[in-house]
Amino acid sequence: MISFIVPVYNVEKYLERCLESILRQTCQDFEIVLVDDGSTDSSGKICDKYAEIHNYISVYHKKNGGLASARNYALKYVKGEWIAFVDSDDWIEEDYVEEVLNVSNSNHQYESIVFGYYIDYVENDYTLHRKLEINNNMNLPQVMEQMEQKGMFNSVCNKLYSNQLLQKYEIRFEKGMEPGEDLLFNCNYFQHVSTCSVSDREIYHYMRQGENTLTKKYDPNLYEKIQFFDKARVDLYDALKMRSERYQNLLYKYYFAYITSCVYNNYGIGNGVSFRKRITFYQKLFSNARLSMAIEKLQKTDTLNSLYEKIFIKLYGLKNAVVMELVYKVLFFFRNYFKGFYNAFRKRIFKNEG
Repeated sequence: MISFIVPVYNVEKYLERCLESILRQTCQDFEIVLVDDGSTDSSGKICDKYAEIHNYISVYHKKNGGLASARNYALKYVKGEWIAFVDSDDWIEEDYVEEVLNVSNSNHQYESIVFGYYIDYVENDYTLHRKLEINNNMNLPQVMEQMEQKGMFNSVCNKLYSNQLLQKYEIRFEKGMEPGEDLLFNCNYFQHVSTCSVSDREIYHYMRQGENTLTKKYDPNLYEKIQFFDKARVDLYDALKMRSERYQNLLYKYYFAYITSCVYNNYGIGNGVSFRKRITFYQKLFSNARLSMAIEKLQKTDTLNSLYEKIFIKLYGLKNAVVMELVYKVLFFFRNYFKGFYNAFRKRIFKNEG
């Protein structure tokens, strides 16, 4: 049986679509655990309404504590062999349960199942596809490599987890580590996994309202958190003996991506970050030895080809914080205040990059 964990917070607009997508499954071997995390809209009432109709839906109401807190709360009450996480503004295909249980009921004793998903950009009206290629001879490091190459490792919503493993090793989400809670959870979990299976089906719909960045709201501690995220990834690679140059370049790739997201973090509308703080931040980047090494290694592999990456590397090479600040201030002015033009430009960049 699959236990669907659905954390709920002020999603009255999308919650019924999410729940209906689970209820209409072609295979009914599941339960739904809803955690209302202190919603102030009608989300809590919607949860109660569904629980009254369906005896395999459980609802727990708690004070607001964030996504990690809500998921951890649900993990105390789940009964299924498999755990699935569904965000309450997302939805799943009607044969989700049938597909993943068919994979899990094979002759192997798998401890994780990975599947494909869609990223639906609502505002920009386009969809990205993410899935892995199936090879029955793949070992866990090879599955990991595919997930990392295709940007599919961080999220918990495209994977099934063994409840037994979660309880045995007391694996939980770390509070206060937004936006890397999922990543840290996965880095912890996959250190205890020996077998993993893959479905090449896209069966989850991940809805995005706006930009595909690491963060939307300003986080003054993001740079420090990123060092923690990087260490967790390094520790996982080491545990899985993923130590070759090919694997290390993946680590550099993600570290570089996280650092560039720190740049975006500084330019949100109304975030209150001063000119002096941004200058200090850039000076900190210039003295970051791991970032310098990442850029050096990645340039040799010819993997930094996007416009965003090229702009960052060019500015970083100048080692001039004032120039870097002025260029990004202009770029983010267009991004923040000329959204239609920026989105059209961004959409074209995505198409050109495949």
